[in-house]
Amino acid sequence: MSVWRDPWGVPHVRGGSVTELAFEQGRVTVEVRGEQLERERLHGEGRLASVVGPSGVEWDAFARRAGIAELAERAFDGLDAETQEFVRAYVDGVRAAGLTEWQPWTPLAVFLVQHIHFANYPSVLWRHHVERHLGTGVKDLFRREGMPNGSNAFVIGGARTTSGLPIIAGDPHRIFESPGVYMQVRLVCDELDVAGLAFPGVPGVQHFGHAGEVAWAVTNAMADHQELRQVTGEAVLERRTELVEVAGGDPVPVEIVTTAHGPVVVHDAAGQEAWALRTPAWSAGDLGFGALLPLLRARSVADVETALEAWVEPVNNWIVADTAGRLLHKVAGRMAGDPALPRIEGGPDDVLVTANDRRDDSFAALTEDFAAPFRRDRITELLAGDGWDATRAAEVLTDDLQLAWRSLLEVLPEASSPVVARLRAWDGRMAADSADAALFAAVRARLVELVCASPTLAPLREPCPYGALHEPWFHLGVRVATALPHLLRRPDDVRRLLDVDLPALLATAIDDVAGDPPSGTWGERHRFVHDGTPLAGDTDCVAATGWAPGSELVARGPVARYVWDLADRSRSRWAVPEPAQVPVWAAGTLLPVEPFTLAPVDPARDAELIHRWVTAPRAEFWGMVERTLAEVEEIYAYIADQPHLSASLVRSDGVPIGIFQTYDPAVDEIGEFYERRPGDLGVHLFLADDAARAGQTPALMGFLMAGVFTDPQVNRVVLEPDAANAKSIALLRRLGATIGPVVQLPGKQAQLAFLTRSWWLSAGAPPGR
Repeated sequence: MSVWRDPWGVPHVRGGSVTELAFEQGRVTVEVRGEQLERERLHGEGRLASVVGPSGVEWDAFARRAGIAELAERAFDGLDAETQEFVRAYVDGVRAAGLTEWQPWTPLAVFLVQHIHFANYPSVLWRHHVERHLGTGVKDLFRREGMPNGSNAFVIGGARTTSGLPIIAGDPHRIFESPGVYMQVRLVCDELDVAGLAFPGVPGVQHFGHAGEVAWAVTNAMADHQELRQVTGEAVLERRTELVEVAGGDPVPVEIVTTAHGPVVVHDAAGQEAWALRTPAWSAGDLGFGALLPLLRARSVADVETALEAWVEPVNNWIVADTAGRLLHKVAGRMAGDPALPRIEGGPDDVLVTANDRRDDSFAALTEDFAAPFRRDRITELLAGDGWDATRAAEVLTDDLQLAWRSLLEVLPEASSPVVARLRAWDGRMAADSADAALFAAVRARLVELVCASPTLAPLREPCPYGALHEPWFHLGVRVATALPHLLRRPDDVRRLLDVDLPALLATAIDDVAGDPPSGTWGERHRFVHDGTPLAGDTDCVAATGWAPGSELVARGPVARYVWDLADRSRSRWAVPEPAQVPVWAAGTLLPVEPFTLAPVDPARDAELIHRWVTAPRAEFWGMVERTLAEVEEIYAYIADQPHLSASLVRSDGVPIGIFQTYDPAVDEIGEFYERRPGDLGVHLFLADDAARAGQTPALMGFLMAGVFTDPQVNRVVLEPDAANAKSIALLRRLGATIGPVVQLPGKQAQLAFLTRSWWLSAGAPPGR
């Protein structure tokens, strides 16, 4: 087993089997996200308050009432033997790294925690709240097909790409957590090689992955797969009280009630309403983990579709493509009544797009509430034409055209206000450096504020009756802002149902902003919540960096961006908003999934490049400064012919940066000059004077050694830089190499150094880790 971390800290994990792979993924996840893992375990067990104090009590009460830990344990017991072994191996890795309280079912609880509020039941509570206070008409008025933000995913058929094979791209939109909800990882063993995004605490790759021959992505299908029922008077199957431990305070009693419909998870503040929640997972005792190994092993669209037969919840749109050129948009998951779920196939000339929207009438089986079609239509428009590659596809995800602003412009007053004139001349771009975007946002914010102040909406300004845990779904400003484009197109209904004159309020908002105009740009007022980075985009953009009334901090948006190139995974790109990646994530330039690659030297093709490198003055220690081009080609042709020698070009993000050579000391003459051991492998590394490799040498060494020690026959790497090459020797010392004697080799005096398998496996020793 081996792990190396690339220059941005992404772990690349190798194992001899899927269980070894799971063990090492668990171990390295603790290294990278240990505190997060413990927090998620406590979330799943309903014990968060034992660490964070009173602020965690409400979550713990919900987790206990929902039976998250009990369901996770029941679902683990129901798994097939191989998947149980896979999950256990991951937990064993977590425990080996020091988190000893993890149980075999803990990853299932972590998975459920990430999804139980990622569906519809809180919005059902909101709609009930609106209807109870203001009537059915107002409830429908606020619907506007869904909540703000949302995920994007699309696939471009091979006839439209430069490579001739499909490209998948997208970005999941969620609350920005720190650390983030997704962790980049690459998993490699004899039977699979998958790069993707994983929930820390869950083995494998779940929602977004590139397995070489096939790749997949998801958006939420917005399905009503959770059934919420008011249970006043319903027969109770079980009632008990549990104590929630609270750090720094007394334990808090929590009543646990189970009904025939499901566990009672929500009570209102007045104690007059209780709501039971039934989900497919709760009913079947299945969290869909049976899909994890088949997804990792998938080699085609058909394989992914078969794997998804085991998927339970949330119900997702899956975008899938393979190297055979097949495209698929499939909705997968379980719903009450097992309705037929949408399925759309595509071919080389097609583009398939999902943005939490209603694609066609077949989606009526899922829900009545979808995201508005703004993002889907804009992405489809942007993907017109041919010549697509990974770089262009990534640019689509950062499109900052405000897609809903026209509804506001349509009702702008005709008065000769300078604010109105600027808005009418504005290009609609929510660019970070745009002052007009800041002006638009100021008018919108003031209009939302005025609407929220309406006397009719007073009941909705009250605190959420179902506790702070559900407050985000009851934020009136967010609800009004989300519905605003829809409301502006229905001014008569708004006046009738809410007694609100929207055109008059818009005129007031414009006057107010004209009297106190915003200074600066949109990016100065629209900043990433964790470090203040100015962000382009907006709620109703493809780059859906969510705006919330009353705040200048962006707390919701793309928690990852990715592009999967089916022609060559080394051209695939990704980024997450972690500190080292925020600049490329925000800009949409993204990072290579495979930062380093090796390819055998082709003497005829590569001789000119290598000759230029090795004859430069700085290459004196390589010993080829005086060689002609023909001699260089001859040398590498000889190496290519020898079974005990190898030479590979090293590339960083596709750019050649050096040569990596290996030899068998038992055969090569160098082996006569030191005390050989079984399992020795000699290596040479030459790095060009290229800015592309600046600062990456430790991580590159980690990549190279990970590949070397994948061979179980290799026990020790032998290096013999020129004794005068102080920089190379200093690097080896920093990496923890064992420095051996200085020996006289043919043509040079060499400093021997050794890197052993035990060095590689020792905690913290491998470079780049």
